[in-house]
Amino acid sequence: MDDFRRQMADHMVRYKKDVLKVADCGTWRGKEYEHILPEELWELNLWDGIRYKAREYFSRFGIAWHQDRHNLLSSQLFAVNLFFPFTSEPEMLKPSLRPHCQDLASVVGVDFEYIGPRDRNDPSGYRDYFNEGGSRGKNRTSTDVAIEWLNLAGRKNLLLLEFKFTESEFGRCSKRPGTNLNLCSSAGDVMRQPEKWCYRATIGRSYWKYILAADSPFVLDRLAAGKVCPFRYDFYQLMRNQLLAHCVQQDRWNGYDRVEFGILYPARNEALMTMRHAYAGESNTLAAWRGLLRNPASFQPLTIENFLGHSNLDAGHCLASWRSFIKEKYLT
Repeated sequence: MDDFRRQMADHMVRYKKDVLKVADCGTWRGKEYEHILPEELWELNLWDGIRYKAREYFSRFGIAWHQDRHNLLSSQLFAVNLFFPFTSEPEMLKPSLRPHCQDLASVVGVDFEYIGPRDRNDPSGYRDYFNEGGSRGKNRTSTDVAIEWLNLAGRKNLLLLEFKFTESEFGRCSKRPGTNLNLCSSAGDVMRQPEKWCYRATIGRSYWKYILAADSPFVLDRLAAGKVCPFRYDFYQLMRNQLLAHCVQQDRWNGYDRVEFGILYPARNEALMTMRHAYAGESNTLAAWRGLLRNPASFQPLTIENFLGHSNLDAGHCLASWRSFIKEKYLT
């Protein structure tokens, strides 16, 4: 366990006992942990000002809560706690977003576990760009938070944010036990014949269709610069979300002028920014990822501290109690 995660786990143990008044441990994969709530008390992981509305919202739109929703270190619950109050007042996000959206005129909506637009041929379902199946928040490329905004010309734009808290990586591609151990071992092989050398392609996922396309968001020769598949380790989740933003923008029927992907993370989480497997000699996650993109500006990294620092939710504001909650629970 890295230093930041250990510090936050210790803090959550105190928070659970002193603030939530819960002494019992929760379990994860059969093992008890002090920083996890008993599963039946998972709603205490939500700010009391949004508990009912957030649950109703997720139920109404068929959004799945993550299996670790009772974990006080859950990044999904942090994202909901941080952004759900703005679903009814999205304009209040303007000060925090303006440094990253230079031509911002107004913020019109906030959503969670975004998987793409409704299917034009089946309004009851969503476009499945990658043949994943699944649902919002479960077995599907789902971006934690989606913010729709208008630019000064009145055109629609979308910012997709992947939220990280104490995680030390952005997820890695995994193969089922018993599959060919040589899969993913050569970047060149994977890029030449993904249907043969990429496990995800062998089971029907269409990521490489977009990665290798003429309008790919990636610089292909840089993807081939590493020894193994570039998405085997540190970049897997980043790749899927970057592709989702790309597909939504390229699908002109959606009407978005610009769709960007970004990450929101604590500045103190240094482990997240250090790759376990350096790529083409670069071990900083942000620098390495930007280096793979044709348009590095389409990727927007934001720190939680910077995001909150630009907000105007001062003492006395209607959301002052929310801000106190965020500070007490997450920023101590």
